[in-house]
Amino acid sequence: MKSLLSIFTTSILIITTINFNNNIKTTPPKIIDAYILAYDSMYSQSDNLKIDYIILDMESHFFSDTSYEDRQKMINHFNKYDKTIINSSLFNLKEIGLADNFGNIKINGELFMLDCIDYNSYDNNLVIKAIIYKSPISAKFYTIKLSIQNNEWVLKYINLDSVA
Repeated sequence: MKSLLSIFTTSILIITTINFNNNIKTTPPKIIDAYILAYDSMYSQSDNLKIDYIILDMESHFFSDTSYEDRQKMINHFNKYDKTIINSSLFNLKEIGLADNFGNIKINGELFMLDCIDYNSYDNNLVIKAIIYKSPISAKFYTIKLSIQNNEWVLKYINLDSVA
């Protein structure tokens, strides 16, 4: 009977240990945090004192896996700059009269857009091609590299590729 009780106790301890170890999984950082870091690093590189509006394009397909709360998190993050924050694509800016038919933004603001994203799961690097847009002849093109360290997105580098 003692051996049966010992086997039972040992089995319970092993099962509990296995379940406990399986529950300690870390969750990867959210993609919205990478986008916030990318847009924020672009903002810090631009001549942002002259603008009144920050326009965040969160309507592209890159944001299809983000929730309303995620997008609100980004808007709340940019509120710290004391600028009016707008969530809109260039198409919608045209529709509501804040951009003309040629693509010139009519208000004193900059449109932050994602152009291309490449994720390398081997080294947990995310390379983002992004644009700060004012008009077809006034845009800045950036390459931003992020990586995951300690379960958070970290900026590796930001490079201004070209200016139109």
